[in-house]
Amino acid sequence: MQIKDFKNDHALILFDVRMNEYCYGCKAMIYSWGYTCDYCKISLHKQCATLPLQIRHPLHSSHLLNLVPPHDDLRFICDGCDNFCYGCDDPSYECKECGFVLDIKCASLFDAKSHKFEIKKKGSKVTLPHFIHKHTLKLANFVQDLKLTCSMCFLFIEGEAYCCVQCEFFLHKSCCDETPQYIQHQFHSHQLELGEFHFYGHCDACDFKILDSISYRSHDYRFHFHITCVKYLTSNLKYKFHEHNLFYFVAKDDLRDLNYYLKCKSCHQYCKESFYRCIECNLNFHIHCIPIPEKVKGICHIHPLTLMDSVSEDARNQEYYCHWCEKPRNPKHSLYSCKKCPYTAHIGCVLDEVCLLILIINVYVCVTYAMIEKK
Repeated sequence: MQIKDFKNDHALILFDVRMNEYCYGCKAMIYSWGYTCDYCKISLHKQCATLPLQIRHPLHSSHLLNLVPPHDDLRFICDGCDNFCYGCDDPSYECKECGFVLDIKCASLFDAKSHKFEIKKKGSKVTLPHFIHKHTLKLANFVQDLKLTCSMCFLFIEGEAYCCVQCEFFLHKSCCDETPQYIQHQFHSHQLELGEFHFYGHCDACDFKILDSISYRSHDYRFHFHITCVKYLTSNLKYKFHEHNLFYFVAKDDLRDLNYYLKCKSCHQYCKESFYRCIECNLNFHIHCIPIPEKVKGICHIHPLTLMDSVSEDARNQEYYCHWCEKPRNPKHSLYSCKKCPYTAHIGCVLDEVCLLILIINVYVCVTYAMIEKK
């Protein structure tokens, strides 16, 4: 017996499944008879191969839903399960008039009262009129391995995230909730605003090019900053030969122009790795061109730490972390390391700790001296 596939004009042949086969339509296993397409090398349940062109579904009973064949440009949020479907190989059903869409799994649940109850209990999609994007963002589940990245932090999207299907704009829920629209930062005397400004000049903090549509800017639009520069560059160093604080930057290949680097004020060589920078004076210094201590003794590790160009003792598991902040580190960057045990830390983290220790000691000395004076 032969029928035509809903996706194309190829003939589907009825066959008795002898091995483990999964349905191309609903992704469930086929246990008995099904259809196969020798040209596309796919298999289908009998009911999936004969999907109706129109259905009336209990989740959207006011209008008929039309069958939409799968195609590469297909992207939607299923109104049944809230899963984000992107360029999927599955058919779907939609009501164009209402913008209502169901993936094939939810569309197949005609009589699933329990499923309908879950939808009612969960309510409609969570939407967010976010200040960072011109369209309303919708909360969706990202269950496919789509390699989509967050427009704010550029890490891969997994689990729940906000998205604009029309613009292919995605944000982690945590990035939406934890990144403030306005912030006061020591980089600039005035308040900075976060937004989708599409400014592609240079960041006034690190002087690397802004390649992202989202950035911070000053109220007069004259100063622009990477989000990462504003959020994470809080540690600084007071260099005795310079009047301003120096901020620690990690040079990133994806933020540089191909032939553009910053020059060190001390040795006049390019800063191709991590460096310290005075934002106010536009001056840069290699780590080894300023008197950073070769060895330090902190309060969070029992052994002294030594300044090193790189450490790769943990290369066996290909994971590199700063033991102080527990965040990933680049094995090619300079760092502080313990020679007696596998403890490594970012330079900025160690210097922060040392500054804190010095502050504690100074406070202790002042308090002790004041108590002696009173006696």
